[in-house]
Amino acid sequence: VENSEEIIYIIQNDGIFTLSEGRGLKALGLEPGEVVGQSVHEIYKDYPEMIDQMTQAFAGESVNAEIQIGELFFRSWFSPYKNQSGEVIGLMGLSVNVTERKLSEIAIRESQAKFEALFEQVGSYCMILDPNTSDGIPLIMDANRAAIQMHGYTKDEFIGKPIAIVDDEEGKQLVKARTAEIMTGRPFYVENTRVRKDGTTFQAAIFAQRIDIGDSPPLIFTTEYDITDKKVAEKALTESSAKFEALFECSPDLVGVTDLKGTILDINRVAEGYSKANVVGTNVTDYLSPNQKKAFKLAVDRAVKEKSPQSYKPAITNPHGKTIYWNNRVSPLITEGEVSELVINFTDVSEQIHAENELMNSRDQLRRLAQSLLALKEKEAKKLSAELHDVMGQSLTAISI
Repeated sequence: VENSEEIIYIIQNDGIFTLSEGRGLKALGLEPGEVVGQSVHEIYKDYPEMIDQMTQAFAGESVNAEIQIGELFFRSWFSPYKNQSGEVIGLMGLSVNVTERKLSEIAIRESQAKFEALFEQVGSYCMILDPNTSDGIPLIMDANRAAIQMHGYTKDEFIGKPIAIVDDEEGKQLVKARTAEIMTGRPFYVENTRVRKDGTTFQAAIFAQRIDIGDSPPLIFTTEYDITDKKVAEKALTESSAKFEALFECSPDLVGVTDLKGTILDINRVAEGYSKANVVGTNVTDYLSPNQKKAFKLAVDRAVKEKSPQSYKPAITNPHGKTIYWNNRVSPLITEGEVSELVINFTDVSEQIHAENELMNSRDQLRRLAQSLLALKEKEAKKLSAELHDVMGQSLTAISI
């Protein structure tokens, strides 16, 4: 008994220890025999549950219980201790220190609880798959509520089924090859169409990883996200970009994209005397006079502040000495509510300006011609009036004679 790692003890009906031996006492800070003559009711008064279990043994019952004393855990057996007449005169007890095992169980339970909480609250669809099947198609061992609900199944319908039940036709054809790739241990990612129980589909981003747990066969852990909205947005963006590119390239105007400082990032084509390679990367102000630079900066500042198109009208002399007149429109590109870039439509109005100038010149010429004709008419009228005056005077003189 003295060499036993357990604790062996006898307690009388009045609660007095008559035997207390075993190396297990050391964990309690006691020496063998130290509590003999003392009352269990006094020593362990702070452990009423243990006292109640001992009371059952005093009443003739055998009790098997797990008892916690401080930070220690003991598996204890209490048996009635009888005299030769069969009367219960106390109890015989055996307690085994199971603290290490108990703490391991507690740690495992806590770890499992944390995993289950993470599994359910991660914000994505999680599944644990068993790839160790005869046909090479993994079975669904477990799945969180989000995954089960997203696919339209009950848990009983979902768990234990092959993962291929949520794959589209392409996924069904590729499931074995994808499983083999995952089992190499390399991180795996794919975007795939998932199929619900009712046949509707959604787009999913799937992350999968092989997991190894001790000597057990490897499993697969998957995390999936619904990216249907992302795919719709990408499609809309692609279509929008295609439309913009078509308008950008086919516009009769020169169209440039600049940053907020006026640096030209792209342009569909350039005016006579310039090359696209030499224009991209330069600043719009590089081609403007000081006054025109002020007009451009004012248009940019107003476009950014008011988030609305603004205009300015520069005249630029190209490298060949030809002056080109422009009517330019600065429009803000707005991303997430803020102006990120500028689109400038450069409309060449040189022909219109030249036509207007020619029209003004023609009007000036017509006005001068009209003024000359009027002066000539006045001169002729005066000459005719003088001649008539002379003739009339001579006729009147002849009549008077």
